[in-house]
Amino acid sequence: MIQLSELSKPIDDSLVGAIAVAKPEERVALLKRCGVEVNLLGHSADLQAFDSKSQSLLPHGRPLTDKERAATDWQLAGTLHEALRDLPRRELLKPRFWEWLSLVALPEYVVARWVEDRDNFTVANCGRFSCSAGVAGIETNALARLYWTADVSWSVRGDYSGLDSLLRIQDLHKTIFTNQLCYQERLCLAHADEMKQNFDEDEAREMVKILGKIQASTAYVGLTDQQLVDLIKQLRPLLPKKSA
Repeated sequence: MIQLSELSKPIDDSLVGAIAVAKPEERVALLKRCGVEVNLLGHSADLQAFDSKSQSLLPHGRPLTDKERAATDWQLAGTLHEALRDLPRRELLKPRFWEWLSLVALPEYVVARWVEDRDNFTVANCGRFSCSAGVAGIETNALARLYWTADVSWSVRGDYSGLDSLLRIQDLHKTIFTNQLCYQERLCLAHADEMKQNFDEDEAREMVKILGKIQASTAYVGLTDQQLVDLIKQLRPLLPKKSA
């Protein structure tokens, strides 16, 4: 078990690389030198299963292909969610908690998943360790994106069977989780279940717009999960086609 914590303030991008690749016992000391305190949340969690599984899934010494990245995401998301799902929601909504988790507790995973050159962290690489409130933070932070995606499947089905639809295709995941649709779990999962079939990014984006209108009307509330998938399937042929 590990005592969960949060950072006292955001960390500057210029310092992320040095802290992320430092030895575990050195990370907190480096943060303090930068004026960032690590504050206990008063909760603990067992992250060993996630840590062990991520090490077994992420190859060392070579870049990951897009297919390999997607595979590790959907295989790891449920493991992380299982470790953290009993945490009070108020703690899970704290951006500084996800920054601590990414930079202090599990940076080995973030580096292996997102950083191609450990000696040259790009702005995009650093963004995977930071977190902001709202949709942007859900998609950008390396660990928050796994947790909240798994939470959609857990909230709708009580298991992680939806992760194959939500995370196997990276562009489909990005289409959903950079949009307010991700807060409507049933619509979100139904969209992924249908749009993963013969996936087309433009179609997926157009469908998100339509579902936004449906969500605003609350007309979908009485529909079953399968009826939502069937509705999206019926709407799909009506989407604007790309000009040749």
